Amino acid sequence: MALALLIEGTFHWGFSVRMISESAAANPYPVPPPSTLVGALAYGCAIVKRFSECYLEKNKKYSTAAKLVKYILWSTFSLKGNNVCLTSYSDMLRMFSLPYQRGARHEPKYRDMWFGVRAHGKVYYPNGGFGILYLLDDGIIEFLGGEDILLRAASHIVRLGSREGLVSISNISLSSSISVVNPPIRTSFYFPKKLVKVLDRENVTLVTLPVFSKDLYLAERITALPGMHEEYYVPLAVPAFWLPGDVEVRVLNDEGAALKIDFGDNRQINLIVPKRVAKLAGV
Repeated sequence: MALALLIEGTFHWGFSVRMISESAAANPYPVPPPSTLVGALAYGCAIVKRFSECYLEKNKKYSTAAKLVKYILWSTFSLKGNNVCLTSYSDMLRMFSLPYQRGARHEPKYRDMWFGVRAHGKVYYPNGGFGILYLLDDGIIEFLGGEDILLRAASHIVRLGSREGLVSISNISLSSSISVVNPPIRTSFYFPKKLVKVLDRENVTLVTLPVFSKDLYLAERITALPGMHEEYYVPLAVPAFWLPGDVEVRVLNDEGAALKIDFGDNRQINLIVPKRVAKLAGV
């Protein structure tokens, strides 16, 4: 049986999630990708369960976030109202540049060259609301030691992206009432472009996000290629200004499925997910 975990909150000023393969030019993703969402929940689990930051598996060192990968069937993100628009910008800051310099520069006599001024990408979204929806294998309850531990871990999410991307959590809901529905449906949560055939294109914008993989949590360098990304639709009321909103999805592709999740008190969330995820969720 699958569980749906809904977490709602507010950004303090915004967030910064650095693009994979970026070096000194730290351009940001315009929205937190699924890997960042999993990392945020993993941080809460690590605090509550006192997990170490990393662990070894088959002689490879992983972030503790990798322990959750087999329990998270899907993760998705939504911008929530408040009439606050997103704005991407690059701030100049003092950056540790040694990892991007050749070996000879690693000697102490060159330490004056270890730091430099660089543009660092950020997304400003002050007091902007958000929602995160996780579809979870119910085995996560046993793994963590109880439903209350999962809810406590969710409440311990303090940031999305970099350490400075502080958030406040306002609501946490858990539901097992998940069902497949037929389009048309409206959703505010992002989803891969390949899952949808017909939708209201006036209320979405395309972004490129990394393909979710356990290897993203390797505590070592991995080869980052353009093929590690895919296109997502982000629902927006006014795409030109990145004003939060929702979109009507009318026709799905063969590999897409639409889900309805009931959280009680007439609260309902609609999602677009891969059909394989719906099957894993048992719906």
